[in-house]
Amino acid sequence: MESDGHDEMIVTHDFYGLPDGWFAQKFAAIESTQFALMFGSCHSGGMFDDNDDLQGTGRVIASACKADQYGWDYLQLGNTLWGYYFVDEGLLDNNAYSVEAAHEYAYPHVLAEQPDSQPQLYDNFPGDFDL
Repeated sequence: MESDGHDEMIVTHDFYGLPDGWFAQKFAAIESTQFALMFGSCHSGGMFDDNDDLQGTGRVIASACKADQYGWDYLQLGNTLWGYYFVDEGLLDNNAYSVEAAHEYAYPHVLAEQPDSQPQLYDNFPGDFDL
């Protein structure tokens, strides 16, 4: 159990849970100095809200919201609210060329539509993580 009392996880379509500790163990074997993770689900900020989650040197982690918030699906956008502004408009429409810039682009748009859904960014990468 983590210090916040919750062990966050990704739940697959068939309801199999993969805890953040499992991801941390798998990612520990990766020797890259450039590592980006992006989570667009509800409560996705929980993947790095504790010191022993997925953080690490050379890593950038972006999430749709804080650990106790929802990431909203929007049928009219054809994506989640964060996914639309971070990926579709930010990265794919060339409004952002890095994870950090995509976060800066998406944040005010998401907040304007859903004030209780605040995208989060953990950035331990020197400079911008260009995509």
